[in-house]
Amino acid sequence: MDQGIHLWRAGRTGLAEPLTPDGLAALHPAWAEAVAGHGPWREEGAWLVAATPVDTPVLIAGPCTSTQDVLAALAGELDLPAWTSLLSPVQRTGRGQLRRAWLSPPGNLFVSSLWPTPDKPWATLLPLLAGVAVAVGLRDLGLEAWVKWPNDILVNGQKVVGILVEDRGGRIIVGTGFNCLSSPAAAELRPGHAVPAGSLAAAGLALGPLDLWLEIGPRIRKVVSEVLAQSPQTFVRQAEELLALRGRMVSVLDGETRVTGRIRGLALDGGLRLSREDGEQILYSGHILYL
Repeated sequence: MDQGIHLWRAGRTGLAEPLTPDGLAALHPAWAEAVAGHGPWREEGAWLVAATPVDTPVLIAGPCTSTQDVLAALAGELDLPAWTSLLSPVQRTGRGQLRRAWLSPPGNLFVSSLWPTPDKPWATLLPLLAGVAVAVGLRDLGLEAWVKWPNDILVNGQKVVGILVEDRGGRIIVGTGFNCLSSPAAAELRPGHAVPAGSLAAAGLALGPLDLWLEIGPRIRKVVSEVLAQSPQTFVRQAEELLALRGRMVSVLDGETRVTGRIRGLALDGGLRLSREDGEQILYSGHILYL
């Protein structure tokens, strides 16, 4: 797959619907603007290729099960290079951490990226690295973004981005959902959600899904490349500076287990350090709840 923006007009039954520029434009005004702004589109086999040049393959699939599923299926078939990304205007079965459903209305950004496979010391740090890279990218675009451990992104105390890191057949695929132009209402959020949902547009960054990705995608790649050239310990100390809720009392819920304490920072392996009456405890999974 060559560099450029590729629209998957063929699609695949059970995975992603066929897609045309007109069909994509009809799904949301932000996609209509993107179709017009990056055209004309030329035919290239099962794909349509935009006139706008980009330095990595950016694939766009029709409404799909999830961008994670589509990219995993195509990665092996097409021998896609690292940093290939795949967007879709709609996900039918989008999911976040702990396989929770991720609402996926048109107009927001749902994207999965094929990351390079890092050395083993980085394996447990990838979720944190993904969160830091997105937070830094948003800061470059003018928003004060923070990482709610391990990798939810908060702006103005509201969740605007969710991230899912998966090993799919030996390939690291990072799925990211950005609330670009809208966010779920409180009634649509799962019971017990920790923070309200917000949108990037409400925070002052009103970009449609494709244009947001063309802006932030290269920034994410730059951060990851620079971080992987450092030691994991150096990265963790830097990541701690972006950690939301430091010094705050919280509960961390992991299944049926609840641990309460004050967030002190990060352990060198990326675990969350909680200060408790009986000493410090380091957690490696769980869902942070405010007290």
